[in-house]
Amino acid sequence: MDPTVLPDNERQSARPSVLWLVVFFGLWMLPGLVGRDPWKADEGYSFGLVLHMLETGDWVIPHLAGEPFMQKPPLLFALSALSADWLSGLLPLHDGARGSVLFFNTLTFLALGLAARELWGPGRGWLAPVLFLGAPGLLHNQHMMLTDVALLTGFAVGHYGLVLCRRRPWLGGAIAGTGMGIAFMAKGLLGPGLMGLTALALPVCFKSWRTRNYFFSLLAMGVAALPWVTIWPALVYARSPELFREWLIENNFGRFTGTTKLVSSKPNYLFYFKTLPWFALPSVALAGWYWWVHRREWRVSDALQITLASFVVMFVIFSVSRQARTLYAQPMVVPLALAGVLAVDWLAGRRARFLNGFCRVTFGVLLGMAWGAWLLLLARWPTALWEQVHSLVPDYAPAFQWWLFLPAVLASGWYLWRLGNTDLLDGRAAMVNWAAGLGLMYLLGMTLFLPLANTNMGYRGVFIPLREHLPNPPEPVASIGLAESERGLLHYLAGLKTRRVEVAPAALDECDWVFIQGNFKRQRNTGPPPRGHWTLVFEGRRAGDESYRLYRRAESP
Repeated sequence: MDPTVLPDNERQSARPSVLWLVVFFGLWMLPGLVGRDPWKADEGYSFGLVLHMLETGDWVIPHLAGEPFMQKPPLLFALSALSADWLSGLLPLHDGARGSVLFFNTLTFLALGLAARELWGPGRGWLAPVLFLGAPGLLHNQHMMLTDVALLTGFAVGHYGLVLCRRRPWLGGAIAGTGMGIAFMAKGLLGPGLMGLTALALPVCFKSWRTRNYFFSLLAMGVAALPWVTIWPALVYARSPELFREWLIENNFGRFTGTTKLVSSKPNYLFYFKTLPWFALPSVALAGWYWWVHRREWRVSDALQITLASFVVMFVIFSVSRQARTLYAQPMVVPLALAGVLAVDWLAGRRARFLNGFCRVTFGVLLGMAWGAWLLLLARWPTALWEQVHSLVPDYAPAFQWWLFLPAVLASGWYLWRLGNTDLLDGRAAMVNWAAGLGLMYLLGMTLFLPLANTNMGYRGVFIPLREHLPNPPEPVASIGLAESERGLLHYLAGLKTRRVEVAPAALDECDWVFIQGNFKRQRNTGPPPRGHWTLVFEGRRAGDESYRLYRRAESP
């Protein structure tokens, strides 16, 4: 019997119910979406862009604290603004805005499941989302208000369309084009460029794709993507050709080639080679196994051709790009998860017992450590440990909160029960246990340790007290060293939009107030402004190293 195929009776018993999958994805997805402030670094500026849309109704030109911000198209920000507005009666604006994150993740899960079912047949579709959820590198990022969350959705939808092209050319092409459009409106040219290269590479590399039906798919793909990639750029150009050029040249081609000052000009060709082995586990190992074992089928296997072509295109393009971040590895998990589905059933017998045993030991130990650390924090003991925590996060005050404690207890109990009652020693149970264990660790972090993390990653403790010291009536305030995330959150929490000296040097002479962000550990921006005489009005610190000072111009020293 083929080791990658389960008998029909075992396959049916190994397939979870739809309700179970909904609960499982909900437990993985919901922690951290509410009950916390926007966090640095990317989420802070993302919400600043959302806030501008809510205040002005301008959905075309994103603005951050009063300045145009043309790094990314506005799809995520626009949907976040709509979500924040719809949920404003129930949740704070920043929590309501993360409804867009839930929407994009749900769409990603559905697209992955449908693509896997189309590739591998009924009974296997749910495995791709489980492998996706099991990637450690996605765990935190997919809960943040980041454009990369929407970009990943575009890749998932695009792959489903590409998979469907063989059976339903027009519909598959239209869905693939829609995925390209979502990726474009999330982050620019990179997404549709990668998917377009993959779609063209298939007929170039594999003779079986050189058909009239696939040509129709490419035509439908282009027609479906056309509105997405033309309407918003045309609106931007009509408003400001200069901003259009800044978005197209500097923030698309410039970031890729390293010709813009926003990124380093030195490539790191091995970055993703070193990142993927831990970032995309277990998908990267399972996909590699599948590609190797079935390498002789490359002429006839659509699944091998699509997943391998997509992964190779992304890996090569990302590796030669001048901008390398762990976050950017996310789209590569899509073809890896789809390719790894067939290899899951190979994990049977001793392999499954080993993996389930590994999950029991690893997550059992981590579970005990998490609860033990939480109890020590509540007790503020031992004293030396508590003093170390207090020095790093001075504003944190441990307190017992039922609404955070209860879901942590229920989730921990459920996982322990599952580990002790897993009868099916197959790869499917092992993959579920792995993904559930990672999700549990994140859930504990977003419940038991949420107050600590929110104090450390948020700015409420600094910017809200600042409001009492701002000029009244309002006067122009210059700023020095203020980063993107801080600009967005300063606008939200303190209602302050500054004139940045880095953009308008004359602001330092024209404004009687100056707000400075510095870093005491690096001895950067720790003194008063360089010109004139100034009186210190407010000083605050965040997380022990960032400093914030508000100065007012003085008539004499």
